[in-house]
Amino acid sequence: MITNNPHISTREIGRQLDFPKSTMHRILKVHRLHPYHITLTQQLQAGDFERRRLFCRWAQTMIQQDPEFFHYVLFSDEATFHNTGQLNRHNCHYWSVENPHWHREVDHQQRWSLIVWCGIVNGNLIGPYFFDGNVNSHNYLQFLISDLPKLLENVELHTRVRMWFQQDGAPPHYARIVRDYLNTRFTNQWIGHESFKNKYFEQNSSSLEITSINDMPSISGEVRAPDIIASALVNPTDSLRRRERDSGISRSTISRILRENSFHPYRMSLHQAMTLDDHRQRLIFCNWITQQLPIFHRSILFSDECTFKSDGEVNTYNLCYWAQENPHWYREIDHQRIWKVNVWCGIVDTHIVGPFFFEENLNRFLYVDLLENELPRLLEDIPLQLRLNMWFQQDGCPAHTSVIARQQLNRIFRGQWIGKYGPHNWPPRSPDLTILDFYLWGRIKDLAYRERPTTSEDMKNRIRETIQTLDPVEIRRATDDFQRRITACIHARGGHFENLD
Repeated sequence: MITNNPHISTREIGRQLDFPKSTMHRILKVHRLHPYHITLTQQLQAGDFERRRLFCRWAQTMIQQDPEFFHYVLFSDEATFHNTGQLNRHNCHYWSVENPHWHREVDHQQRWSLIVWCGIVNGNLIGPYFFDGNVNSHNYLQFLISDLPKLLENVELHTRVRMWFQQDGAPPHYARIVRDYLNTRFTNQWIGHESFKNKYFEQNSSSLEITSINDMPSISGEVRAPDIIASALVNPTDSLRRRERDSGISRSTISRILRENSFHPYRMSLHQAMTLDDHRQRLIFCNWITQQLPIFHRSILFSDECTFKSDGEVNTYNLCYWAQENPHWYREIDHQRIWKVNVWCGIVDTHIVGPFFFEENLNRFLYVDLLENELPRLLEDIPLQLRLNMWFQQDGCPAHTSVIARQQLNRIFRGQWIGKYGPHNWPPRSPDLTILDFYLWGRIKDLAYRERPTTSEDMKNRIRETIQTLDPVEIRRATDDFQRRITACIHARGGHFENLD
């Protein structure tokens, strides 16, 4: 099975062979098969290869002339930090004998961002400098003229005299007014798109970063085992890399000592941030559900929308290539030409309703058109008895709560719908109670993003095909999970809950 499909997950193997994952891991380990994870790389265009090759040849020439040349290049870049930014949870561990249910709240509804510039030259970190708005040619030029000299004041004089300036090909960087200033300030000593010497980094050359490797001293881990255990108790969230740096003991030895002492690296969970009133509303809703019949949830049509992007997040932890040697499996992602697909789906009992794709961003008129014209067609294959008793659920998205949308829902479902301002309120910020959020969207993305999507139409086909492969038994299991989550939410007094049995 592994030979025919090296990308298969242990969960899928277990599903097909009815083996526990621990047994499969043991068998694979005996045969020296290791789960190598995928690496995501910036997608390259046809002309990029030649440009990168020419730059690298020029760089080699400069190094031959001066081995320390790149020590005196001021590498610069901007980055945007969002309050909902991506977190590499694979590197976030809490070492403990028992699961501490470590979690972090993420507010997806009040979003803000910071744009920051930094530079590195000859061992000096320059900055940070924060832009008040989006970067454009004017505020970037103002930064170069007024702020960069201040940031360089503490850099050694001999470094500033020999210094070259590097920037990537972001549009504000190669505006004519910016290039004119750089030509004046650095003469021919700058590297970037449309630079004087045309010796530049392209936007796709992020892999040409300079790194250094420091050999760690060899120290017996067995002698230091008590110190390692004490460190895990005092600082349970420190990474293995930091423990290695602090103790001088290899990561593999530290990991072995911790596991031998029943410590396990529990990963962080991300949760939607909630207010105190959210807890109250969740309790009211959950108590109302418990007053209904035990199988009432099977008659609810849970609905939601989701956006799939061409550069969408890929769970690299779940993408493995089983092999005896590292195949250096990677995937290119194009961050510069981004498209997206907006899709609506519903789940009722063992049936998935949809998908339906919106060609534009969702608004009240498109949503009403879905309810009035598309939803009846999508429900044609649902058994008549189920449709007669069906309730409709939606979240508090503005398009859902418009007057015309609520009027349409009242006409179609006659009081049998759940949502903001509806006959029965749906609690805000509750993706952990929405079957599509805690099951369907993640399931589709795991399968649809296994291979890089090529076009929006390709992504639509993948979504359709993925939905058709889902087993009704699996869907029923996810639907019934709703009832267990209701109970867990009540026990948590409307707060976050973890580890359903």
